[in-house]
Amino acid sequence: MSHRAMSGVPGTRLRALLCLAAALACSAPAGAGARGGDKRPADDVVGRVNGQAILRRDFELAVQIHFAGRRPANVRLTELQAVREKVLDKLIDSELLHQSAVKSSVAVPEADVDAELKRMQQHVGTPGDFAKLLGENQVTEAEFREQLRRSLRVRRFVDREVVGAVAVTDEEVKRYYDQNPNEMKLPERVRVSQIMVRAPAGASSQARAEGRERIEEAAFRLKPGETSDVLETRLGYHIIRVGEHRTEGPTPFEDAKKTIVAKLTAQQREEKIHAYVAALREKARIERRLPAPAAPKPTPSGARVGA
Repeated sequence: MSHRAMSGVPGTRLRALLCLAAALACSAPAGAGARGGDKRPADDVVGRVNGQAILRRDFELAVQIHFAGRRPANVRLTELQAVREKVLDKLIDSELLHQSAVKSSVAVPEADVDAELKRMQQHVGTPGDFAKLLGENQVTEAEFREQLRRSLRVRRFVDREVVGAVAVTDEEVKRYYDQNPNEMKLPERVRVSQIMVRAPAGASSQARAEGRERIEEAAFRLKPGETSDVLETRLGYHIIRVGEHRTEGPTPFEDAKKTIVAKLTAQQREEKIHAYVAALREKARIERRLPAPAAPKPTPSGARVGA
């Protein structure tokens, strides 16, 4: 079943709590700026960019997020060290971009901050969930508002001053399509709808896997428009109907074009940002003060990876 796919059933959904924690980790503390430096205790700081501190709190949280869903025992020391260096580099780059955005006087209206805050709160769930997550990361709502303002300022500065117009030609899209046939392959797949009467709760993960496998086997035997007999699995009783059945093969160029354009556009953006940040690094005063590595902590409460 490794080369087959079924649609029409729920898949893995985005964990909004984890995304919010990531936003916290990549933001500077409220009140931080590029001028005047920062006199925080050395133990609270993992680096400085033109005198502005990068806090250990933000750094450690970013490392935790990178290893979310993995047990500390499964993380090798060499991997941990490499990730810590990479995370610090990202935070340094973020601070460099923020300092440039501040100098450019990019405007972020209060209404835009309000809208972004509301969107984040809705992703998290209830107001209580949002307040709990902020508390776990020792961030007040006022501080978080400033972190959102910073993120919006940097995003607009990058779009306007760093990236500018990005254009992908039809020739570039077709060349990418022709040179990456493996990416263009579509597995055999069916679109199904089903009626199910569930079995009693408490089925093991193995039983659930066996039940799904039997449903898939039945679905791939049916032709479009056909309906199965009643199937009994450890999950319950099912009747499935196949709406569409496509064989394995390449994605048609016109179907793949939109995705390729988006990918090439993102690549061009990243290249421009990377070149801009590299130029900033050459002129900046950067200090790295990484503490000795420790095993990654569990994912922040409420945040999980997977379904």
